[in-house]
Amino acid sequence: LLDLSQCADEKIQFSGGIQPHGVLIALTEPDLSIVQASDSVFTVFGTTHQELVGQPLQALIGEEQQIRLLQDLSTRELFELNPLRLRISCKPDPKEFDAVFHRVDGLLILELEAPTTLQPVESLEFFRTSNEAVRQILACNSRQELLQSVADFVQKLTGFDRVMIYLFDREWNGIVAAECLTEGMVSYLGLHFPASDIPAQARELYRRNRLRLLVDVDAKPSPMVPADNPLTGAPIDLSGSILRSMSPVHIEYLKNMGVAASMSLSLISNDQLKGLICCHQVSAGPVDYAVRQACEFLSLLVSLQMDTLEERDNYKRVLELKDSRKELLLHLCGQDDLPLAIAGSGKLLEAAGAAGAAVVWDGQCFLTGKTPDLARVTELVMHLSENMVGPIFSSSELSKSIDSAQGLETSACGLLAIRIGTTGSKWILWFRQNQVQEVSWAGNPDKLASIDADMRIHPRKSFDLWKENVVSKSVPWSDCEIQSALELRTGLLDAALSMAEKMRSQDFKNQVHKLSALNSELELVAEQLRQARDAAQSASLRKSEMVSVVSHDLRAPLTSISGALSLLASDLYEVSSEEADLVRIARNGTTYLLKLIEDLLNLDSLESGIIEIERVELPISELVNDAFYLIRSIADKSEIELVSMVQPATVSLDRDRILQVLINLISNAIKFSPRKSRIVVSSTTTDEGTVIKVTDEGRGIPEEFRESIFQRFKQVEIADRTDKGGTGLGLSICKSMVEAHGGRIDVQSQLNGGSTFRFTLPTVKE
Repeated sequence: LLDLSQCADEKIQFSGGIQPHGVLIALTEPDLSIVQASDSVFTVFGTTHQELVGQPLQALIGEEQQIRLLQDLSTRELFELNPLRLRISCKPDPKEFDAVFHRVDGLLILELEAPTTLQPVESLEFFRTSNEAVRQILACNSRQELLQSVADFVQKLTGFDRVMIYLFDREWNGIVAAECLTEGMVSYLGLHFPASDIPAQARELYRRNRLRLLVDVDAKPSPMVPADNPLTGAPIDLSGSILRSMSPVHIEYLKNMGVAASMSLSLISNDQLKGLICCHQVSAGPVDYAVRQACEFLSLLVSLQMDTLEERDNYKRVLELKDSRKELLLHLCGQDDLPLAIAGSGKLLEAAGAAGAAVVWDGQCFLTGKTPDLARVTELVMHLSENMVGPIFSSSELSKSIDSAQGLETSACGLLAIRIGTTGSKWILWFRQNQVQEVSWAGNPDKLASIDADMRIHPRKSFDLWKENVVSKSVPWSDCEIQSALELRTGLLDAALSMAEKMRSQDFKNQVHKLSALNSELELVAEQLRQARDAAQSASLRKSEMVSVVSHDLRAPLTSISGALSLLASDLYEVSSEEADLVRIARNGTTYLLKLIEDLLNLDSLESGIIEIERVELPISELVNDAFYLIRSIADKSEIELVSMVQPATVSLDRDRILQVLINLISNAIKFSPRKSRIVVSSTTTDEGTVIKVTDEGRGIPEEFRESIFQRFKQVEIADRTDKGGTGLGLSICKSMVEAHGGRIDVQSQLNGGSTFRFTLPTVKE
């Protein structure tokens, strides 16, 4: 295709000239001095721009009109003044002109056109036609009826040979939705026009100004003199000008259509350009200002009425979708299998206006209606899980939106998907089939324009019928259908939560039943555990291990029992006084037992991740000082010197957990160090993090024990359990805590040469 960026980049608001049938004068305020004038002042007023530029406006309109104008400008808004009838000192005789004002770039712009006064009979007929147009427009019950009515009335008011209602689609292509013609005119009704025919900057001007008029395509533009705005040194911005000359490309485009004069009226909704009322004439000629005002009012009225009809249709569709959602959600009540119930509802497809749907729920997939096969649905869900942002996705051209959807054109050209919850395990996907559409273009859209040898762009010359079949595209998902899917998602979330709550309630009832059965044995179990505790304190290593295993196996059910008893004791459930006493006894028993075995299960809690690491940033020196403070009394009793040789560094850690590790290592070092020796805590920072070392001068550790001592209940000598008071769990706990921080721990040792325990922590980079 031809690169049309040159056309799209044309700064049409800085055309530098106006249509020669009128006059544009730029004034400074408040003195109303003329600083620029269109060259047409000579043909319209009989005076030259040299005679006007630098003169006060009073030279044209006289003192009395200037005084009145200054008063109006100081007390009223410009839109209240427009249009203003001014008497101009033309040569040879003064004449009246319709005057319109606007402000831009620090200047007051005055545009003047000779009036085409309606005769009294004509004025009455004009009023009757305008009044009938308003009445009939307000009575229209469909958009097509509305558009055709406004085309008919604008043609009747203006007398233009062709009036088209031109609407934009989402890609800014246009379609002629309604038309009124005089005999012999070519019809464009139902034809499409490519977006490049009205580039973005032109659409922006249509949005800003509801009415644009071209009196004669053959008229030579009248330049501004001087060419630049004296206040800015740049060409004057003519965006708001009624008389602005048109782009040469647009002029040539109209000529190629056989148009000599044109007028366009913008259809705007919520400050967005929705379409145009395009008026074409085969002969040149002006349009009376009153007629233009009436047409501009009609364009505003039509825009509002289009919004009203669209809102009415949307509201009707919203109610239909709401009823479908309501029936679907009612169908889910009392169902135990939620995804199967969703897929089995007859309203699932109606809730989004789809031909098929897939319910994907925690690995399950249920298909209904016209859908891709299970494997392709799974691929789509994987893509959405990895790439979708937000809870919803929609596309009417799926193969263009998702590469992996190639080949699905026959089963799914449109997709609307919602994710239930925040994870990608629960989805509902709706599908729409291919909508084969024959689009009639006004000319081949692939032959848009040409560029000549001088690199000037020329618009296309042919507007003959050219047909194209559009495939691989479904009916677009409307805003209300997308909103319906989102609201259904909310309802399904509520349904899923209600079902989960129902299951939790049933589980709780089961736990209460089990508690009732276990209550009679609870005191006996508690007594047995107390005996086991007492025996464990004086038994052998095997008995200690057995108590640990027993304690661990009892921890899970006791936790459940304790949680259930806490719920029974809360205000959520009504129980009798006898049942409340029973719950209190059970709670006291389980609280005692849980406290008894808490220490034994500390290691298991760390390794299983139950205990969360709450990180803070802390200087390593502060951590070592705290450890020395807590253990110094023990070191002093053994006459052992504690020495800190740490390098400055900030580490990320759970202070209490790592402090426990450090105290455990120093405490072990004290136990196995001779009197009057010293223990050195040092640190270095490496690429892996901060390495903390605890070095003693003790007996050392045999090589065969240097790995096993970090396992549960492993000690170098059996006598250490009795002589040193250890359980064999301390180093295992240290290992788990360090690893929970993402670090590692090991030992270097020599027999009778001391040991160095070291572990790493993440360093906080400056």
